Amino acid sequence: GDPGKALTALLAAASRKNWTAIRAVLGPEALKMFDKDYNTPAENAASASDMLKVWIPTQKTKIAGGILRGDVAVLDVEGEMFPGMTGLSRVQMVKVGMAWKFERSARAGSLP
Repeated sequence: GDPGKALTALLAAASRKNWTAIRAVLGPEALKMFDKDYNTPAENAASASDMLKVWIPTQKTKIAGGILRGDVAVLDVEGEMFPGMTGLSRVQMVKVGMAWKFERSARAGSLP
């Protein structure tokens, strides 16, 4: 659905280190964390890309499910965390106006 499409857009922007596109998909709390006024846009993009790689699988990624409660969606994201190791992350997306935005994520564990 739309939260998953927004997350996919964020991951694509992060892989290109495109700060404008990354910033467009960050929710209010995430924006506070990633948008540092003392960094250049390129530095903010690189930092966001690196952090997202720690929290969310970036290889062989798929959204395996999730829950939607009003303006908050929690997505179960599976993928390769390291070569040969599949992991699960939980990603919280929030609806801001008409758009879904990334708010936070955490690794939930390894999968067989």
